[in-house]
Amino acid sequence: MRLNEQERRTLNGEYGEANRLCLQIEVELGEAYGVERLIPITGAHIDANSYGRVSGEAKLAFAQKIVHAGGKVSVPTTLNPGGRDISRWRKFRIPEEFAAKCELMENAYLKMGAIPTWTCTPYTYGTIPCRGEQIAYAESNAISFANSVLGARTPRYGDFLEVCAAITGRAPYFDLHRDENRFADLWFHVEDPRPYSFSEDLFYSLLGYHIGGICGGQIPVVTGIPAGVNRDSLKNFSAAVASSGGVGLFHIVGVTPEAPDLESVTTGEVREDRNVVTGRQLLGAEEELTGCSPDDIDLVLLGCPHASVREFQMVLAGLAEKKVADGVEFWIQTNRGVYSWIEEMGILDEIKGAGVKVSTDSCLFNWPLDNWEFERAVTNSAKFAHYAPNELDLATAIRDIDRCVRAAVTGEIEGSGLE
Repeated sequence: MRLNEQERRTLNGEYGEANRLCLQIEVELGEAYGVERLIPITGAHIDANSYGRVSGEAKLAFAQKIVHAGGKVSVPTTLNPGGRDISRWRKFRIPEEFAAKCELMENAYLKMGAIPTWTCTPYTYGTIPCRGEQIAYAESNAISFANSVLGARTPRYGDFLEVCAAITGRAPYFDLHRDENRFADLWFHVEDPRPYSFSEDLFYSLLGYHIGGICGGQIPVVTGIPAGVNRDSLKNFSAAVASSGGVGLFHIVGVTPEAPDLESVTTGEVREDRNVVTGRQLLGAEEELTGCSPDDIDLVLLGCPHASVREFQMVLAGLAEKKVADGVEFWIQTNRGVYSWIEEMGILDEIKGAGVKVSTDSCLFNWPLDNWEFERAVTNSAKFAHYAPNELDLATAIRDIDRCVRAAVTGEIEGSGLE
């Protein structure tokens, strides 16, 4: 790998042990992939900051090692959800010992100078990259959204490498950082969305889940979608396509910035092989994500990825002065920015008065749930419905927000597009 003078001096330890260690990791990874050089980045989003049920101790040990070595981030760096709601962890029955570990992790990244966003949707609040910016993002939906909807450039960085990039301000010049690696590999054309519609957020969740399952780690381009898709729908598509597949970049012609037309993001070979998608196929995705009985639910979960103001407004409209049913927990996860906005708008008090619990800073997947006895959950999130059966031992059903709210009020799941 060709290094410039500053990079060589960094490896020699002239800028401190943390910078030396982090750059060494990046150089060794880059050389393993045949990367010729490093490039400067303008921002980072860290996923390794969560003290979760899995690998929490390893993540904490790494963070503390960087802090002990004097590590400071050199670019604006946002943080993914941590292991607890910092203000309300007792309300969600987080054990004190676990919360104490979370606090150690939080303090480590604050000492590094990271911005305490604690969200998986840094593109709504924090530092939002522009088209063409080279960044280092971890967290699957944030990577997919940043590349695809914002037009920024980041590979699917895993835990610790994104920390190294944040410290050094450098990244290996490979993968989605490079122009030639951003063309589509597969073409999907939506021919008929029925029984869904292009105005439904759920349609985009199911479409993303269906496409991700076919793509694996390849880049899809989608045609047939009308212009004007809202950000929540694109957020849901990003999360779904990155859950069922390893998709770090997608194009939607006429919607995402790098795809004004099909020719801009494809080769002739790709354009010769069109995959037609209809709503009938998406029914299969809904069936795959629905594995629990229609009654006796005990959890309704929204906000995976973190909920927006618009989604809270939809919840409030659906509640219409009703109350959450006895025996049902209705939880919505969001970030601190949205929380403060809905608080000032009066939405927070109204939905809390109906029995809804709102959390910030964290994600249910990071929590120990031993103090709860959840068995069946309904959600609007393809990501949650995909991972929860294995990771949380929860049977799930996916529905749109309106039917999730009604499930919270009645304790029963209404019919789906399958019925």
